Amino acid sequence: SKTQKIPKQFRYDVNSFPSYLLFPKSRVAFTLAEVLITLGVIGVVVALTMPSLIQNYKEKETVAKLKKVYSTISQGYLLAVQENETIDNWGIDSSNTTEVALKIVNVLKNYIRITRICDTPDGNCMPNPIYDLYRV
Repeated sequence: SKTQKIPKQFRYDVNSFPSYLLFPKSRVAFTLAEVLITLGVIGVVVALTMPSLIQNYKEKETVAKLKKVYSTISQGYLLAVQENETIDNWGIDSSNTTEVALKIVNVLKNYIRITRICDTPDGNCMPNPIYDLYRV
């Protein structure tokens, strides 16, 4: 028997075809171990990045609150200065910081929307005039 030579255009390399075309019954998939390792790596990355993301969010939230308070107080101060002149004319002549603060609040409360003034002796708001600045 004489062997025929296959023309070059009809020859192909078996390695150039995907395995699912050559072997249709074999399935290509990830093993359970590969899936679990991938999920574990993702979990570690999330666990490492979440605390810093939460801290950055809280810092931005605190900065935004402080900017809002500063803006409100400065607008109230500017309105008070327009009507009552500078702070030197507000009758503040004490060295007691609590008394000075109360006098400033009494002037500014006419120009700022205030929800509650905490000067009652029952201690509902903040009973101590020294406030914890780190608890925002």
